[in-house]
Amino acid sequence: MKIILVLIAMLYVGSAYALPAQVIIIRHGEKNTITGELTGAGIERAEALSSYLTQPNDGPGFQGSAGLTNVVLFDYGPPVALFASRPVQHSDDFTVRCIQTLVPTALKLKLPIHSPYAPGQEDQLVATIFNEPIFDGKNVVICWHHTFMAKLISAFGYIPHPGIVPVHPNRFDLVWVMTFPAPVPKVVVPFVLQELLFDDPTTFP
Repeated sequence: MKIILVLIAMLYVGSAYALPAQVIIIRHGEKNTITGELTGAGIERAEALSSYLTQPNDGPGFQGSAGLTNVVLFDYGPPVALFASRPVQHSDDFTVRCIQTLVPTALKLKLPIHSPYAPGQEDQLVATIFNEPIFDGKNVVICWHHTFMAKLISAFGYIPHPGIVPVHPNRFDLVWVMTFPAPVPKVVVPFVLQELLFDDPTTFP
């Protein structure tokens, strides 16, 4: 009888959530500290990300310090959904750069950029992704702000790397990769170094 109840509970939980297979989190590209938009380097990174997030590459230039390459980003197929922080007035700028960072990728994949939530609404974003059947077993990409990265990672059931998150204000080259269901007990989220631009670091720190 106890086994039957456990199975029923598992079926109920499985029906309540539509877990993606994988969620990839990136930070926006380099920003103009006056306008809050992407700089020339940020635009260059956004263009490079459009290939990095859509075309597997296991060459040496893609080796990350976590022992991963961008091939792991494609274990569950190309992204089926793109999420970016909703632009809001924050500090002295209008935070449109997350959307700007994903525009080249969205054009390449012919996908819309969803931006229903702003920084500080990480729990709502995670709940939306976990309860959307079309993301079940799929690959989802999120572009977010570094000051809220730890909260977003934690909301997904992973532990932010203590040496990486909070993210240094001048680091724009990191990729966090989470698979689901999240491990229990929780583990530190794996990361990859993009190594996309000429001066991107090849090790961390």
